[in-house]
Amino acid sequence: MDLNRSIKIVTLGDSNVGKSALLLRFVKKTFYENNPMTLVDILQTQMNIENKTVDLFLWDTGGQERFKSLVSNYFRLADGALLVYDVTKTRTFTELPGWLSLLRAVNDKAVVVIVGNKTDQVDLKDVSITAVKEFAAWHKLDFVETSAKTGENVEQLFQLLAKKILRSISSTSSNEGSEDIEVAKDFAHSPNFQQDDTQEKVLQSKSVQEVPDGKKKQCC
Repeated sequence: MDLNRSIKIVTLGDSNVGKSALLLRFVKKTFYENNPMTLVDILQTQMNIENKTVDLFLWDTGGQERFKSLVSNYFRLADGALLVYDVTKTRTFTELPGWLSLLRAVNDKAVVVIVGNKTDQVDLKDVSITAVKEFAAWHKLDFVETSAKTGENVEQLFQLLAKKILRSISSTSSNEGSEDIEVAKDFAHSPNFQQDDTQEKVLQSKSVQEVPDGKKKQCC
């Protein structure tokens, strides 16, 4: 029986941008207005991605400055990351490069998606969408706007990130397999490589069988 694929996703971003609310909306299917300040909370759920069951481990990290050195240990182990800012507060967007650098300092493989949260507060929106798209394009990252309060795009966000992570893992595995084949080919053509013909001789010897009268007969 095949084991479920498991992937680890971490949240990054300043305090009060809605990281916890996003995860709770996705896992619990409800909105929590006030969430306690935490260092790291871990949530677990499952998704069906391309007809495969995937176990998701979601690490909700605190956005306080004093937590940054501590949560970096979780960044190191993540397969993917949500880089979250509040669309009503420009400062939370301008802090994203620092959070991204903190992640990349310990993990340059994690798949990252930029998340503009709190789109339900339309009248308070303050972050330039053009600036966000330019930042995303520069770093070659996907960008999604969400509302943890209404649930807008939350499910789609996690579907997108999970699919990209699985494809990244699959691509990495394929490349490693190709590298192994190339190494084997190089070794086979090296001057120090000598093919052992013992197995071939053993196989040939099985084509006939000795019988008591000294005659040979074909093997059935």
